[in-house]
Amino acid sequence: MCKLFQEKKRNAQRVIDGFTDAKTKVDTFCNTLNMLAR
Repeated sequence: MCKLFQEKKRNAQRVIDGFTDAKTKVDTFCNTLNMLAR
């Protein structure tokens, strides 16, 4: 039971890391567009 929970926690962490990574890329992209638009 505990092992299964740890697996789920690891998977959740991977998903969260993926979202964070994607958000960082989007933020960088938006910042670049803002710089170009000036």
